Amino acid sequence: MPLLLVTGYPSCGKTTIVQRIYDYFGKKGKEVVIVCDDDYPTLSRDDYGNATKEKELRSYVRSSLQKSLNKDTIPCYRNHADGVPDDMSVDLEHPAPKFADLPLVDIFKWLCEGTALVENKSTQVVPLAPINFLQELDRVTQEVVSAVIEGQRSTPVGHFIVITCHQPSENKVVVKKYRTLAELTRVRRQFINMSKSNPIDSKSKIASLFINYLNSNA
Repeated sequence: MPLLLVTGYPSCGKTTIVQRIYDYFGKKGKEVVIVCDDDYPTLSRDDYGNATKEKELRSYVRSSLQKSLNKDTIPCYRNHADGVPDDMSVDLEHPAPKFADLPLVDIFKWLCEGTALVENKSTQVVPLAPINFLQELDRVTQEVVSAVIEGQRSTPVGHFIVITCHQPSENKVVVKKYRTLAELTRVRRQFINMSKSNPIDSKSKIASLFINYLNSNA
């Protein structure tokens, strides 16, 4: 989602530059959306001297930019340097003689031909948990804990306790040592907290995953 900022003092040629970029990218088949202060319905130059009105203007600009940010559209924002939304920009090249000729080919490469970014865990959308997931998580894990406490009474160390669940291949709790209710409850709480941030997509998997977690934290 490339974003191009064009800044400068009044009457320095921002509109002309943006129009040239707009025309060039259009010929390349790219959709460009131009966002500028002049689009604000009640814009007045006096607003820059009023902190409240300027804040409203910046909110409008920010909203317009965010609506246009996607993988297929290139928002192009022009404004006086003092009004640039700093948290949306990364780098700013100050005007210099060597930039007199607009490097349209290079700009296109920078914005459209770079390596696509891959989502990481911090930017991925967290999947929605199934309805009544937390209640089911609490109930199933409590049943497993109760079954382990009961099974330890007749199961020697080194053997396993069979827990009835939806996946028979993963229903054995290995008895490496006898664990108290307090120990099992602590592990259960850890599993529940972990599952809240990483919801399990199927209720039938809860018991099996919790059993694996118990075996890994024996």
